[in-house]
Amino acid sequence: MKLIIRLLWLVALLHIVICFGCAVSRPMPTGESLRPGFDVVYRPVSMPEQTWNDVVAAYNSHDRFDRVWLAMKFDYLKRSNFNIRNFNFLENRVEITYVPVESGDNVGSKNVFTLYNYQLLKADLAVEMASESSIDQFAIFIPGVVAFRCRTLVTASKLADLLYFKQMQMQKFIEEKERGLALFAPVAAEYRSLSVKPNVSEEQRKLIVQANALTQQKNYQEALAQYKKVVELSLTSYPAAYYNLALLAAQENLPVSAVYYMKRYLLLLPDAKDARSAQDKIYEWEYLYQKK
Repeated sequence: MKLIIRLLWLVALLHIVICFGCAVSRPMPTGESLRPGFDVVYRPVSMPEQTWNDVVAAYNSHDRFDRVWLAMKFDYLKRSNFNIRNFNFLENRVEITYVPVESGDNVGSKNVFTLYNYQLLKADLAVEMASESSIDQFAIFIPGVVAFRCRTLVTASKLADLLYFKQMQMQKFIEEKERGLALFAPVAAEYRSLSVKPNVSEEQRKLIVQANALTQQKNYQEALAQYKKVVELSLTSYPAAYYNLALLAAQENLPVSAVYYMKRYLLLLPDAKDARSAQDKIYEWEYLYQKK
């Protein structure tokens, strides 16, 4: 009996040692380095069969005791116990709830950090490990915006998967917009060839007036919705709708959509008086999300 007890204690001790060894061992770098003092240890990959719910479920299974720190542009650290409840995914952004470090984890002192979808497009998403050991040694950098610092590779890799999924969604969105422009090109060519252009209908005029009023009230989201209805009724009878849609989309931090609408405007009116400024706006918005 005593022998059995000793064997059980030995097995338990061996298990603890193995687990401890796994916890403190450093993963092997991939040989890739994106910035001084860090080595890449994980890169998310595309999994076509994976759904958003799959990614969320995987992230929710991470270490509940791990913390994710938000390092802002100037390394002013803020933190949160991360689970999916900290994320609010909206059309154009991710809102992340965090607790400021100086609050001492005061529940009543919560802030929201906004990460726009287009900012993910510029990021080379990877989990990087600090060359020198530190408590929060694993990091995911979104240059000029934020860095996520984690204590474990498990949490960092699942967070990277989550952000990568949104990045791929945005990339697919750009590809859809490019296909939409290709389909719109012959429609615009036909419009330019017409000696008599189509008239704006009374229904369109009502929507235009409403959209302009909403814009003056700074209700840009509703104004966008109204102008979309204008072009749904007729793709070419009111080209200025695309110009206005572009400006409204930019105001709502949707630069990909802004570029799409402004390109439609220029396809219809390449010789417009404001064509130069319209093209310059496209350059400005493209800079926000295109990698150098």
